[in-house]
Amino acid sequence: MTAGQLIMYSVIRFTGSPRESDSVLSGIAESINARRPGTFTGMDKVDQRFSCTVSKRDSVDEHMVQILHFLRLFNDILKDASKKGVELQLDIAIEPEDREPEGKETETPYSFLLNKEVMAEMSRSDVKLALTIY
Repeated sequence: MTAGQLIMYSVIRFTGSPRESDSVLSGIAESINARRPGTFTGMDKVDQRFSCTVSKRDSVDEHMVQILHFLRLFNDILKDASKKGVELQLDIAIEPEDREPEGKETETPYSFLLNKEVMAEMSRSDVKLALTIY
């Protein structure tokens, strides 16, 4: 990694409530893998939750393209999950090295633009946004 290079990692989380049975999440996971095999890889350590990788791209622009593609590809499944009471959350993780140039001890502010197409797709699919800063 070079100084100032961004490395982000994004997942979409599917969290069921205690009243949902495991069969609801299992059905969603099966639908996801029927559409794109290997997207669902197993349940999280957290009860009633699984996460699917959306993007590992280094470029913010490429990252946003992959997020938009994921949201559009799975739009009907996401909407159905939301109707069944499953909380949907897109989590964009940013590591400390993404914010701090090499050799610099102070934190450098970092910002990126979440484009309107991504926000519109998130809204249509009832997906919340989380930013995780490590």
